[in-house]
Amino acid sequence: MNTRRYHHFVISLYWYALLLLVLLTLAFPKIDLVLWINQSHNDFQDLFFKVVTLAGEGWLFIPLLIYTLFIRVSLSLAVTAIAAGHGLICSVIKRVFFAHELRPTALINNDLLYLIPDVSFHSHYSFPSGHTATIFCFAVYVSLLIKNRVLSVFLLVLALGVGYSRIYLLQHFLIDVTAGAFIGTLTAFAFAYYFDRSNFPSWANTHIQWR
Repeated sequence: MNTRRYHHFVISLYWYALLLLVLLTLAFPKIDLVLWINQSHNDFQDLFFKVVTLAGEGWLFIPLLIYTLFIRVSLSLAVTAIAAGHGLICSVIKRVFFAHELRPTALINNDLLYLIPDVSFHSHYSFPSGHTATIFCFAVYVSLLIKNRVLSVFLLVLALGVGYSRIYLLQHFLIDVTAGAFIGTLTAFAFAYYFDRSNFPSWANTHIQWR
């Protein structure tokens, strides 16, 4: 497979996904959209999105880190940088610049909401969505690593599914999800570009071998 063409494919894939999220964010008032999604609930979606949203947690990088150690150590360094980098960016934005941003259950009259059973609802630090940033980071970097178009599309669908789950579970607004998607995507591409073009010492180009 032509690496350059494949990279263009992945970049285009996420560019259009981000553009779609921006257009949707601009098209729908954030509270109205949450209410509309919340009113479409059912038992299957409750369970499905409670499972899907777990893909946006940080543990996702652990198996990827282990896997890359058996390919090349420099790839593991990239995974570590991406995981730490997007987490730091989200924390600073969330806790320093937008600490006042309230989550749906704190901003919307709860009498209008269906509160999904067995879900913990938070009040503050809504912007941006950390889960969305995490899954977009993961999806972008794995897509660049595996060079498989079908799996890349699947990973993007999964990332969008996690973003949707954050709204469905009343944890975030669409604008939070969109910001998280941008942070995750740009962080992954930036670190992937940097590590792909950096000169590493010889030990970083080795890998762990099975004994």
